[in-house]
Amino acid sequence: MVTEDGTRTVTEVTQLVRKVADLFNNLASLAGSVNENAQQMMLNTKQQSAAFAQVVQATTASPPVPRIPSPGSARPRSECRT
Repeated sequence: MVTEDGTRTVTEVTQLVRKVADLFNNLASLAGSVNENAQQMMLNTKQQSAAFAQVVQATTASPPVPRIPSPGSARPRSECRT
């Protein structure tokens, strides 16, 4: 009876230890995934920042486009009175 109880207890503890080990392994795997995702996000942010800087540079480097009045919107100078 004592031996059976001892054997049952050892079996239960062994199962608990295995479950805890599995949980720690899963936790380590998830932590690795979080780390990898964070690195990808950082890389994407750097790429987006570089792209934004290129857009800003391209838009500020080009000369302004002259506005062309639409037909009929401008009056001849002779009709303008100040």
